[in-house]
Amino acid sequence: MSHREKHKHSENVHCLLRSGSHSRGEMNTLHLLVLTLFTLTGVLSDREWGVNYSEPICAVRGSDVIISCTYFYPKSGHQVERVLWCSMNSNKEKCHDRPYVYDSSTADSGDFNYVGDKKSNCTLLISNVQFSHSGEYKYRFITNVEAGKWTGDPGVTLTVAVLQVSMIRLSGNGTLKEGDSVNLTCAVNCSLSSPQFVWFKNRERLPESGSVLHLPALTVRNSGNYSCTLKNYEDFTSGMISLDVEADFSCRGSTSSTLEHLKRKHVGPLDEEEESLPRLPLATLMEAQTQIIGKESSLFCLPLTAWIEREV
Repeated sequence: MSHREKHKHSENVHCLLRSGSHSRGEMNTLHLLVLTLFTLTGVLSDREWGVNYSEPICAVRGSDVIISCTYFYPKSGHQVERVLWCSMNSNKEKCHDRPYVYDSSTADSGDFNYVGDKKSNCTLLISNVQFSHSGEYKYRFITNVEAGKWTGDPGVTLTVAVLQVSMIRLSGNGTLKEGDSVNLTCAVNCSLSSPQFVWFKNRERLPESGSVLHLPALTVRNSGNYSCTLKNYEDFTSGMISLDVEADFSCRGSTSSTLEHLKRKHVGPLDEEEESLPRLPLATLMEAQTQIIGKESSLFCLPLTAWIEREV
């Protein structure tokens, strides 16, 4: 229909509306003309056309994500011929043009699979979701009627979760020292449903769980690189945070006179881990300790938590 013809139909409608009373037949004709005019000029009512999406989605990298979606349109005279999904990372506005992440008219869909239909279900499945998939997605469908096209706008937002570990000091300041207490917190940048966290130290899983890892009364054995992840997704961990706990050193020597000047804070047999700790040379001692010790060269020095008497 040409623009002039459309304008003529519009004038006819206005004339009918402005006249006084109408018969039932005239009213039926009026309704039909209004509907025809709106359809031909591309004016679609959002009461008869629309798309409903799920709530914003938070997903874990590597998982499969389902974007639930339904749509509706006047069933009388309309039949869906083509369905489309677009990403606002590569498309714009109403997704009138390519590129599309899914297009029913082409065979290649990649990580995006349409599991809906051409009636009312527009659900999209994204496999092996990655950080690049984060963004807004919109569904568009095209019917057999020239003006029967619709895009669900605004769309639905997908956020791929990012895990991050942070540290809160509960005691002490400056460099971490033995006896200080800290909490390590695993946080995610979007809302997951009942997340379960798993902790690692030096890439080995710890028995502790929960979003907070409490480390009271630190020792040198707590030194290491910590990370977290979500249960069942242990291949995708957070970045690491490093704890370097400074030890308080003490020494023993072969003479009783030397021992009298040194404070014995840890006495007893060592476990296997303590036995494996390196013996530290005198150069690592604090200045005050070296002054007390003098030039004694037959001393062995260890962290207080792994102190052993050596015969030299």
